[in-house]
Amino acid sequence: MLDILAPVRHVHSWQGSPRYAAELAALVQGSLTGLYALEPLTAAPKEASPGMLAEVIEFLREMLDTAKRAGPDFQRWARDLGVHEAQWRAAQGSLPQMLAATAPWHDLVVMGADAQSTWESPGGLAELLLGLRQACVVVPPDVEHLKLDTVVMAWNGAAEGTRAIRSARPLLQHARRRILLQARVPAVQPPLALQSMSDYLERRGLTHELHRLDAAPGDAGEAILREADAVDADLLVMGAYGRSRFSEWVLGGATRAVLAQARMPVLLQH
Repeated sequence: MLDILAPVRHVHSWQGSPRYAAELAALVQGSLTGLYALEPLTAAPKEASPGMLAEVIEFLREMLDTAKRAGPDFQRWARDLGVHEAQWRAAQGSLPQMLAATAPWHDLVVMGADAQSTWESPGGLAELLLGLRQACVVVPPDVEHLKLDTVVMAWNGAAEGTRAIRSARPLLQHARRRILLQARVPAVQPPLALQSMSDYLERRGLTHELHRLDAAPGDAGEAILREADAVDADLLVMGAYGRSRFSEWVLGGATRAVLAQARMPVLLQH
């Protein structure tokens, strides 16, 4: 059973990535936790009077009380979608702090992607991914429902990709078509590691097609997305940030390209 964590942006609206997470939890007969983080007041404006500051603090307190009371509604909503076990967590704190405390209790985190949002933009998601040991599914804003007909696994022999595919096994079991997109030039030496992923999948009954990928390191992200788009993939599975975050972000690495351009949900693991 998978324990799935879904950060939510709204207290009483759970479409988009939270619904995707709920449908996934129902499919794998897992549990779902909705997480609402109310950003704290970090600094008051210099011109704010004591009375104004007190009003802001009271407003935040009322917002938190409202958020905490949303638990029963969230649980009913999740049950209506077929989730057998659902929980609700609401607290005041930054999302990275909340994820650091909550994610270790879960197997998978489902996040939305939104270029206009602080934490759902490519840069924000990159920071969150680097702080998570759990796999994370990033769901584009126009994806409303779970679909797992075709799953593409991108693998270059690095440990991050291996961990991502292992974490994706409960999802891979429900795919009609599985494609292993394997780098022709390995990211690690010796290249013997590249001979084992197909065997690993076959031993677990995960039959798949093997496609070879030829791409320069700087073009890997775009090449992976082209291959995934060509087969109309419903989910892309890959490792995140094989190099340091700084070097990959500056050089335009595969993770950055995928976070910025993917039109299908992507399961990433650092």
